[in-house]
Amino acid sequence: MNSNIYRQYDSRWKNLPYPTKAYSFGHNGCGCCAVTHCAIELPKYAKYTPADVRPYMVQFATRGHGTLWDGITKGLEHYGYNVHWKQSDSMNDVFNVLKNSLKRGVLLMGSSRGGSKRILWTTGGHYIAFVDAKFENNDWWFYIKDSGGRVKDGKQDGWFSYKQHLRGDVRNVWIC
Repeated sequence: MNSNIYRQYDSRWKNLPYPTKAYSFGHNGCGCCAVTHCAIELPKYAKYTPADVRPYMVQFATRGHGTLWDGITKGLEHYGYNVHWKQSDSMNDVFNVLKNSLKRGVLLMGSSRGGSKRILWTTGGHYIAFVDAKFENNDWWFYIKDSGGRVKDGKQDGWFSYKQHLRGDVRNVWIC
């Protein structure tokens, strides 16, 4: 697993336009960072940063709202993945796909406080990457890389339980 974790507000790219000068990467770049976190898992892109991925992803950004859903699919495909799942009607369907996939992808988080009720992932919508997943102790666990960098349950990134930390908040899932 690539150990790099990129934040939207990193001084190297936070002020870059996304998609135009009126909107900064720092405020709208979570989708691009999520695609970057998946791309760097492939040896060909291991040294990429959001600044490298941004020129491709900016075409899928919309003013004030960040990356379009289709942009996540196009970005993952552009960087070499087959996207097996684009939207989630049921997490059980997602879990069935994960059993036979690379176990990485992107989660679109909503604004509720699901799971343990202790974590607020976003107040609107926010993309986060997962670069590994496992079923353990009767629960799915996701290794999360969150470009927002907010502390959740005492940590910013790492293993998060679906039941305790994600349930009720996942709006869409892209598995690659």
